[in-house]
Amino acid sequence: MEFEAKFKGIQERPSKHGGIFYYMFFTNEKGENLRVNAYPKLRNFSNWRPFLTTTRGAIVGGLRKLKGYDNLIDGNSRPKIIKEIKINQIKLGL
Repeated sequence: MEFEAKFKGIQERPSKHGGIFYYMFFTNEKGENLRVNAYPKLRNFSNWRPFLTTTRGAIVGGLRKLKGYDNLIDGNSRPKIIKEIKINQIKLGL
């Protein structure tokens, strides 16, 4: 089942397999904190690349939880930015 969530930010970490990977954090409509692990060497990274430049607070749809986990988003989800937050909207509080 797909759901929407608010994009909260990114953490960049060194990978044990070389290079870097990203934790991308989200909060769903129930207030649950969720994350996805995105690694540039994996095929599904193209789904997550746009979030490297997305502003916190954007609303994202097309997400699915990873089976067997309460707080992980399936890396094979097809996320779509539904509502993008621009920098000036944050400063003005819109």
